[in-house]
Amino acid sequence: MTAPDGATASAEPYTSPTARDAGIFGGPLDAVRVAAYWHAMSSSYAPDASRGLVRFSHHRQHAAALRLCDPWAGQRVLDAGAGSGLLTRLLVDLGCDVTAVDASPAMLAHLRKVTSKVVLSRLEDLALPGDFDAVLAIGVLNFVTTPRDTLRRLCRAVAPGGVLVLQVTEWSAFGLAYWLGYRARGFSPFLFSRRWLVDRAEEEGLVPAGSEHSLPHDLTIGFRRTPRGTVSTIQHSTFQLDRSM
Repeated sequence: MTAPDGATASAEPYTSPTARDAGIFGGPLDAVRVAAYWHAMSSSYAPDASRGLVRFSHHRQHAAALRLCDPWAGQRVLDAGAGSGLLTRLLVDLGCDVTAVDASPAMLAHLRKVTSKVVLSRLEDLALPGDFDAVLAIGVLNFVTTPRDTLRRLCRAVAPGGVLVLQVTEWSAFGLAYWLGYRARGFSPFLFSRRWLVDRAEEEGLVPAGSEHSLPHDLTIGFRRTPRGTVSTIQHSTFQLDRSM
């Protein structure tokens, strides 16, 4: 399978769970296959394309994320795995200073209509300074090839006092039904337990700050970096803003 422009398979695929990863089900994922899937889906995620149940689902997910994020004018927000920018647009309209990241060039074509701060990158390769007031990863952690490392990267992008909001498909009966649907399409997304997410975030100096189920299979959970939380530095390796409009 050929990857769309900008997609790579450089990250090591996730292998069998260890004792620390007992709260994960699913995988491994192939980066090229996942990138090709989202590239093919880009037109259905256009801002004017969602209808019916899809629009309802997006509304529920985004409303939950905004409640936990508590956006304010000037807030520096990283929308990680922003897709076509449906949530990005809401944040911009609320006055936030949003940097939007996605691995699909087709999705970036939509994002550039919403914000000038656009980054073409897989989340597995993302290297960002830890200075965002809020980091949101909505519906994307299930589809990364290296979930533990990717979550670590997201945590380290959060400034002291800032928040991380994750929306994932939870390891549950509803989540398993969701997983089976993707399995029929040829790949196996990850499912996560709440405990696994909390443990990994706490390792990076973040503490739980609320949660809710926006949909039966989804868990939306917030974390906050406390002033005492350890802020780790990630080298600025490949991070570049795409300012072409």
